Amino acid sequence: MKKISEIDLNFLIKLSSLYEALTHSAVNPVTINYFSEVAMFYDAYGEASPRELEFAEELMKKRLESKGYIKSHHKYHSEFLKLFYDIDENINTNNRIKVAEISENLADKVKEYIFEIVKPHNFELNDKAYLFYPVCYRKYGFYIRELGIVGHLIFNKNSNYFGAKKDLNKIIRLSKKFSLINERIPINKIATQEDTGIGIMDTSIRGRNELNVELLRRVGFDLENLK
Repeated sequence: MKKISEIDLNFLIKLSSLYEALTHSAVNPVTINYFSEVAMFYDAYGEASPRELEFAEELMKKRLESKGYIKSHHKYHSEFLKLFYDIDENINTNNRIKVAEISENLADKVKEYIFEIVKPHNFELNDKAYLFYPVCYRKYGFYIRELGIVGHLIFNKNSNYFGAKKDLNKIIRLSKKFSLINERIPINKIATQEDTGIGIMDTSIRGRNELNVELLRRVGFDLENLK
């Protein structure tokens, strides 16, 4: 069985961990309970009791008082998605240099997001904050079935600014080493979740972004047509 280099494995796991973390942070504006799953969103906004629905809508309307953060959050996550698509495109042409370059740009962009948006948001809103530092806990798996590789995704295990920044800098360091290896990239995509390309059912970054847009639309905030 073909083996994978330690550099490739560490880089791909950390980059996939970031992807998984961003699938969760994408829906921060519409998450009622930080640890809730997508099904809870439908319960809260579509199939809940009138009382539960009223609570969710009132909470969202309060959050819209700080809609500037929601607009910036959506803009950044849309940019993250595009960069991941660009990474996958270059993985499939085995362009390591380009994958590394885009990954560094992505890590820098996420650092910008947590410094410019998440950090001041938490300082300003304190216990009313709803945007959190991207996190991926160890319970999520990483697989390369063709190589018999099984690992664990983990990003920002301490759930804070410094933990996120540390892992983003690690992606940048590993990307430089990754670009120098003269072997075929052993995966065909970074995404840890299926992306069908349409709808709000996927737990991919795209699906979560669209879910965020849809649930905000239901409380009267149209992210897609903002100027």
